Amino acid sequence: MLAVNESETAGRFLMSMLMCWEDVEKDLIFFVMPLYPADLVTVLLKKEEIPMASRYQMCKELICALVALFHLGVVHKDIKPANILIGHDGRAVLTDFGNAAAVPTHDYATWKDYIRGGTYCYMAPEMVSADVRKVGYGTNVDVFSLGLVIMEIIGFCDGPFFHQRSLEGVRDEHANSGRLPIDSDKFLCTEEKFWEILPAMLQVDPEKRITAPQLEDKYVCSEEWTAVRDGSATHDWRPTVTLPVADVKDAARFLDFSLYSHARNRYGADPLEFEYCVPGVF
Repeated sequence: MLAVNESETAGRFLMSMLMCWEDVEKDLIFFVMPLYPADLVTVLLKKEEIPMASRYQMCKELICALVALFHLGVVHKDIKPANILIGHDGRAVLTDFGNAAAVPTHDYATWKDYIRGGTYCYMAPEMVSADVRKVGYGTNVDVFSLGLVIMEIIGFCDGPFFHQRSLEGVRDEHANSGRLPIDSDKFLCTEEKFWEILPAMLQVDPEKRITAPQLEDKYVCSEEWTAVRDGSATHDWRPTVTLPVADVKDAARFLDFSLYSHARNRYGADPLEFEYCVPGVF
C-alpha cells in the first residue's frame, strides 16, 4: 500500500492508504484508508441499473488496475467482485492484497508459484489444476480472474461464471465446460474492443492468454483510453447501495475516527505526519 501511495497512477485504481501507525504496547498496527460506499459484489447482487457505458468504463478502470499491479511488481491472486470497491463517483478500485505476492518487474513474465490461493470459482485453470504443486502458475492468473469479473460486469453471466464453490467442483467445471475461451462471433458486446479483450483474457492456455503488459500496450496506452487512464473520465451512474458501517463501539476498539478527523482539520498536515503533530494521540 505504501507503493500505491507513491504512484499517482496506481492510486487511481488501487486501494490507497492515508496513514498508518503502530501501538507497540498493544502490539497492534492501525491503517486509515478511504471509505468507499459500495463493493462490486453487492452492486451486482442488488441488480443496480448501471448504464452499459459505465459498466465498460468500470472494466477499463480494472484493467488499468491490473497494469498498475504489473508496474508495482505485485500479483494479486484473488481478483473477484468482493475485492472491488465502488466510489461515490462510480469509479472502481481493486483492494484486499491479503493473498498478493511481490514479483520483481523484470521477472513478471517468468515468475511462478506452486501454492494456490484465492477464491476457487475465480481461479485460472492452471491454479485449480491438481498438478499445481508440480507445474505451478504465473502472474497471468490475475488476467483470467479479471476476465471472469468483467463477464459479470457487462452481464454476460448472472453471478460467477463457474458456479461451484469447492475446489473439486470448480475443477470439474473447468474440465467439462468447453465454453472458454469465449467465441467472439457469439459474444454480444456493445463496445467493439471487448470482442477482442475478453476472449484474449480468458484463454485457457496461459501461454496464449494476453498479459498485463500487452493489455497496456494495446489498449490502456491508446488514445481512446486517455480519459480513463488519467482519471478525468466520469461516470453517469452512482451507487445507491452502501456497505454497512461497523458499530461505533466496535470501531472505537481499533481507531477513534473523531480524533483522526480533528487532527486533520486542525493541523492540515500530511496524514503520515499526524503522529508527530499530536504525540500521545496516535
